[in-house]
Amino acid sequence: MGKHSVNNTVKINSKDFVHHSKNLFWYVGISMLMLGLLIITISLKDYLLTAVVVVATMAIFRLANLKPGNKKIELSDRGIQWGKNFFAYHDFRAFWIGTHGQEYTIYLERLNFKPAINFIPADKEVESVLNILACHLPFHAHKNTPIPDRFSRMLRL
Repeated sequence: MGKHSVNNTVKINSKDFVHHSKNLFWYVGISMLMLGLLIITISLKDYLLTAVVVVATMAIFRLANLKPGNKKIELSDRGIQWGKNFFAYHDFRAFWIGTHGQEYTIYLERLNFKPAINFIPADKEVESVLNILACHLPFHAHKNTPIPDRFSRMLRL
């Protein structure tokens, strides 16, 4: 009669984000950069931009001290269990891979201008994750790491 499908399921634990260690020179460098921007904005008498620099400085130092947690992700033929949330494959447009050194990040493009979600599988899990995703979503070979992720990596946030 009908074919019986094999239930492909991959369970992984992924870090919420990449954590870059920071030393004293990072804090001194960011402080000097922000102080320079602060001096320039005050000398131009652009107080709105001065407030933006102050808020950005506070945000950068706040983000610098965050530690990543772990998220349990389960990919199956039904969809993706993302922590407590479930996404069917029709909730995504496509997927792509970003690399940084030896680390892979898999990005899932969502519909309707919603931000892409990403996760970092262990090296041994990459192939099985890609196999399941390739069965259900198109692969964007032309995309790489999004600009906000590149910016945060550049600042080592």
